[in-house]
Amino acid sequence: MKLLKVFIIISGFAFFSCQSGNRNIVFNEKANQDILYGYATPEVFLSEPFAVWYDKEYSNYETNSLLVDSLTQQIADITITIVLGTWCPDCRREVPRFIKVLNSINFPLEHLTIVGVDRGKVCPKANVREGEIEFVPTFIIFKKGEELGRIIESPTLSFEEDLLRILVGS
Repeated sequence: MKLLKVFIIISGFAFFSCQSGNRNIVFNEKANQDILYGYATPEVFLSEPFAVWYDKEYSNYETNSLLVDSLTQQIADITITIVLGTWCPDCRREVPRFIKVLNSINFPLEHLTIVGVDRGKVCPKANVREGEIEFVPTFIIFKKGEELGRIIESPTLSFEEDLLRILVGS
């Protein structure tokens, strides 16, 4: 009997932990679609409703191998937060490209925070309040907890060049 109780408890934890990724996909009336709302990992983009646009942009983006090599040497003690709206065309284009760059430089994904916001660019459950984010996507780069810089909406030159500029402080 005791073994059965332990099994039920463990099964319950497993069930709810597997379901937790989907809790952050909600229907948004303003956007008239399902959106990511709250914290997520990159894996959320590998299934519907996001996979169609994510896969296309990720696959089509060509990273700059020379800059990737330089970036790989600069990522120690770096954390990155991406604030995005899955309803936003800029986010649908730029976020997959940025994640491809991160994968190319072997950026540790446990140092990446992804936050989905609504059309007001807020998400109280992820501590994103009104007025903190003006445009999405916003890529915020930190070193040892201090903000080094941001890439807002789209890179100025390329993600590789903009990241390198932020990381080396030029």
